[in-house]
Amino acid sequence: MAETNARRATELDKNHEVPRAEILLASVLIAKGDRVGALQHFRKYLEIVPKAQDADQIKRAIAQLEAPGDAK
Repeated sequence: MAETNARRATELDKNHEVPRAEILLASVLIAKGDRVGALQHFRKYLEIVPKAQDADQIKRAIAQLEAPGDAK
């Protein structure tokens, strides 16, 4: 349900007025073990808001997800 709602939020946000919906969806996907999907949405967030206040935090999350092993 959470994934469905988060996906819907990103789909409806055509003008990227709520870019943090991408982070929400990425977080849900991490919880489900979908690292590839989470990376996609974290990157999309940075594409939409490259100078976001939390950009460094998101970049660290991306690096952690990209690292080999069991990083979450």
